[in-house]
Amino acid sequence: ASGNPAEGVDLRLQDLTAGTNKTITTDSNGHFLFDRLLPGDYLLTPSDVKFTVGDQNLNVTAGESIDLDLTLYPSVQVSGTVTLDGQPQANIPIGFFSYLREAYAQTDSSGSYVITMPVDDYTAYATVIKGNASYVAMANVPGGTETVDLDIVLDPGAVVTGYINGTSGPVADATAIFTAESGAHIKTPANAQGQYR
Repeated sequence: ASGNPAEGVDLRLQDLTAGTNKTITTDSNGHFLFDRLLPGDYLLTPSDVKFTVGDQNLNVTAGESIDLDLTLYPSVQVSGTVTLDGQPQANIPIGFFSYLREAYAQTDSSGSYVITMPVDDYTAYATVIKGNASYVAMANVPGGTETVDLDIVLDPGAVVTGYINGTSGPVADATAIFTAESGAHIKTPANAQGQYR
């Protein structure tokens, strides 16, 4: 993030169709080249989990050349399991929110997840509906740490709805922020009529 060329950084390009990886190291000017790629979808990440370049999902077509300017940021890797009544939960989306950014992960078939994000103070948020009941979890993810183990336990929750109104009526596209005693927070947008859920 200093603006200087990042020499000697190992970058990994994952072919999302084949599941294979190619790795290359940046040169003294921070340049890198992945060539002879088949058309398809790819994910570009640093090999070292101490850094992130944000979401770099690429769609490569035949004969195409893609130029990317990347910025490396110190990162935090968060991993754990999402459970409900002591049972791991598969395919649960998890949002990680700070005041500056959002990132998302999803649990695998064993209820586990791993996500690498720029260092920041995040709130992890997960919700699921089972039958007629809503379950939710909200937890702080402290900044300044390279790795965080965070097991997320879903508890019975409630749906909160309401309207955001100003002096002249509903406030369209406003944001409602809910903050727990722990400092964890979640925000939700209001629609054109000022309603949030």
